[in-house]
Amino acid sequence: MEAYQWLPHRRSLVETAMFRIKALFSDKLKNRTFAAQQTKAYLRVGALNKMTGLGCPKVIP
Repeated sequence: MEAYQWLPHRRSLVETAMFRIKALFSDKLKNRTFAAQQTKAYLRVGALNKMTGLGCPKVIP
């Protein structure tokens, strides 16, 4: 029962992440080969992670 309650929340997080990636970059991968599409997707996720990290405040204890 607990796992079922967790799944909709996880799906919402994934949908939000995909919306952010598509809004920032584009909703299409224009490379021809699947390997090139995978590489471009990994680069986009890496760039999004970098931008998110730059926007997060540093906590000093």
